[in-house]
Amino acid sequence: MPDLHHWNQAVLLTVHQRLDFTVLKQVVQQLLSHHDALRSQFYQEENGWKAVNAELSPDPCVEIDLSALPDAQQNSAMVRSIEQLQASLNLAEGALMRVVWFNFGANKSSRLLFIIHHLVVDGVSWRILLEDFQTLYQQQLQERGMQLPAKTTAFKQWSQRLQLYSQSEELQQTQTHWRSLSWTEPLPIDFPNGINTVASTQTLSVSLNQTETQMLLQQVPVIYRTQINDVLLTALVQAFAQWTGTSRLLVNLEGHGREQLWEDIDVSRTVGWFTTLFPVQLDLTNITDPAEALKSIKEQLRRIPTRGLSYGVLRYLNQNTVEPLRSLPQAQVSFNYLGQFDQLLPESSLFELAPESAAPLQSLSGSRYHLLDIQAGVTGGQLHLNCTYSQAVHQSATIAALMQTFVASLRTLIDHCLSLSAGGRTPSDFPLAGLDQVTLDRLVGSDRTIEDLYPLSPAQQGILFHTLYAPNHGLYSTQLSFNLCGKLDTVVLRQTWQQIVDRHPVFRTAFVWEGLDRPLQVVRQQAFLSWQEADWRNSSSEQQQAQIDALLKDDRQRGFEIHQAPLSRILLIRLTDDTYRFIWHFHHLILDGWSVSLVFQEVFTTYERLYQGQSVLSSPTRPYRNYITWLNNQDLASAETFWSRMLQGFTTPTRFNNSSAKIDRASEAVILSRSLPPQTTAALQSLVQQHRLTLNTLIQGVWALLLSYHSGSEDVVFGATTAGRPVTLSDSNSMIGMFINTLPVRVQIHPDAAFIPWLQAIQVQQSEARQYEYTPLVQIQRWSDLAPGLPLFESLIVFENYPIDESLRQRSTQLEIQRVSSSVNNGYPLTVRVIPETELSLQLLYDSNRLDADVMSQWLQCFSTVLHQIAEQPDVPLKELMTWIVAAEQQYQQTKAQELEQLSLQRLKLTKRRKQH
Repeated sequence: MPDLHHWNQAVLLTVHQRLDFTVLKQVVQQLLSHHDALRSQFYQEENGWKAVNAELSPDPCVEIDLSALPDAQQNSAMVRSIEQLQASLNLAEGALMRVVWFNFGANKSSRLLFIIHHLVVDGVSWRILLEDFQTLYQQQLQERGMQLPAKTTAFKQWSQRLQLYSQSEELQQTQTHWRSLSWTEPLPIDFPNGINTVASTQTLSVSLNQTETQMLLQQVPVIYRTQINDVLLTALVQAFAQWTGTSRLLVNLEGHGREQLWEDIDVSRTVGWFTTLFPVQLDLTNITDPAEALKSIKEQLRRIPTRGLSYGVLRYLNQNTVEPLRSLPQAQVSFNYLGQFDQLLPESSLFELAPESAAPLQSLSGSRYHLLDIQAGVTGGQLHLNCTYSQAVHQSATIAALMQTFVASLRTLIDHCLSLSAGGRTPSDFPLAGLDQVTLDRLVGSDRTIEDLYPLSPAQQGILFHTLYAPNHGLYSTQLSFNLCGKLDTVVLRQTWQQIVDRHPVFRTAFVWEGLDRPLQVVRQQAFLSWQEADWRNSSSEQQQAQIDALLKDDRQRGFEIHQAPLSRILLIRLTDDTYRFIWHFHHLILDGWSVSLVFQEVFTTYERLYQGQSVLSSPTRPYRNYITWLNNQDLASAETFWSRMLQGFTTPTRFNNSSAKIDRASEAVILSRSLPPQTTAALQSLVQQHRLTLNTLIQGVWALLLSYHSGSEDVVFGATTAGRPVTLSDSNSMIGMFINTLPVRVQIHPDAAFIPWLQAIQVQQSEARQYEYTPLVQIQRWSDLAPGLPLFESLIVFENYPIDESLRQRSTQLEIQRVSSSVNNGYPLTVRVIPETELSLQLLYDSNRLDADVMSQWLQCFSTVLHQIAEQPDVPLKELMTWIVAAEQQYQQTKAQELEQLSLQRLKLTKRRKQH
């Protein structure tokens, strides 16, 4: 480039009102102060160029008064001045910006020219600068003081981060892609000896009309989920194919370059030259169908790593990759979509884009890099396609034919997209699903109602398996019910719940598995909550309860069609004038307990606002797919090492002596409950805090001892649920979805071991296990030494830090919540549910078809008794604790025998009385 100083970008504006030149200078100085890049200066040193941010430079504003010239001469005089001004910048001296007011005289629209060296500005920067200029100018006119949004990351910091990024392993992995772009075929030229200079350039333009442009921008993208570049480049490849005879095209694309690579870097309002230029090889060989052509080009573009940023970083910042990339064939064509210039300035602006040119942006003595530079942009509601070429290389007729073919191909693609047969999705629309085009077409077809597809979490995989294995057993669904007392607006409540469905993707999620390598979640763009109401005010309270019990049973047996969203339904029954029974039935494939609490918090907040006629606050949500993305990035190899070591040598599941195999019928879940007194609960809390344990660890330890006693093994495994909300996933605690996972806990009982150190060892093991809590249970089972088909465990501990009934009462203000109840069946023979409240609540949920009711009652009594004794005397060896278990069991049997004896005596007395009468 012969003249490095003359390589600019410029915007020429029409000013409809009289410009205040003093205000203009103040505004420009504020722009220079706010945007550091505009004060950049560049110096050439032995090792290359160095950039520095200078202090505020002398006033870059110039007024050129043309008012004395006749109207016919003003424009030509402005053109001559622009030519001189374009060549006036110097990289090492002064600001790399000129702002020039061409004053045409009173009562005339004047012109305002901004010239900025390309090294410090790009297309996005112009939008920022013009927005800030408009804002500051209006503020000064209104004497409000100049104030702009806070600065974002400086361009210097971005550059330094890119330098570090150039050495990263992540970036090195993109080399394979860039080095594969080795194919090229020279473009046909009309004048083989012509020299491709800036001075010989001409630009030829073709356009779509406003109607066609509107269709391209608004109607076409939804058909195949395309961006405008996908459509433009498809038409471009088709046009070049007719000219060159090949359906492959190597083209340099420009991107905005402001990729969100680091959370601590924000360049959304930073001025500078971020633009990326990178080669793309597009191929439509043997593809003539418009639909297939659009899908193919779209997918080829989506496969570009880092949206092209990595090419420039490797090409210029990494010494090991500079030469290999420099030696690759260079594209002879560039393409850049500049966006919608109609949106560059607001309609109420004092300024608008001027019709005149601000050229020459480059020194006429320079050479051009590409043979053809094609730009597209929307101005005046029309898409304009501009091809800049050298008259010394190509005839104008050649370029005109190419561009006419380009616009004709574009019209053909628009017409196709508006046809009834058009529509479809491509693999890049659902990157987490990992589907090829054939499978995706079979699954989705032309269905445009699917918002997303992605795999299941570990817990969801297990739940889906058990649900499909026993479809009529009512597994893994929860019925949560309570009384709503007070003045209830049922219409508003229904609107509230539908807003929840609209807002959170999990409520619009179904599941598919047939014909797929792995099951997938299907998120619909829209789903309507199943809502039913009934009025039972004419029934007695006894009748109402009987009807509710029957309804709940029927509802459980009905289950869910898990391939249809939503997997949730609500029944609202009016019991009295101001009392309703609210029943919410949902499948655990979409929600965990923590999420239920979040849902109700949002429900009551939304209801109250709607009830009061207020607008609903719609802060953005963190979708569940973020968690699935996080899961995909976890390391299963290290997880396999941990779980294999943890379960090594465990070959026999921990069985219950009284369990049976009656699983041919739908499971009947029964709940037994017992609470520890407040003083016992407080003593246990004090104990664990004193020894830096958790209450959960204490519960797991005692349960392990009970299992050991009843199974006769000193090596036991049971399941435990984990919250599954990783601290490394932003805002995971506020996400709604199924996060919990069920993982094995292995405990070995050493009779002579002291109780507290033994618990501490369990806690250390569980702390390490939490690092791998993302692991699918089915994988852990494969890695274990158990024979295939054997369960890893048959009992499960659920430690709930989110009591639903308490959260309901806390979050309802207008309405009183009463008689909260819930039922859930998770498919395990026995589940221990622990709720840490003032009185520690212990619940056993067991399958009555597989476990004996009396034995379960005995277990619960023993569990609570041992915990009470531990609160009084914790410093004992495990063998002492085992004697407590034996004593508690014997005490239960004695008490039971006494109760039976008393009952027999009562029956005998009753029989005698009847005989006497």
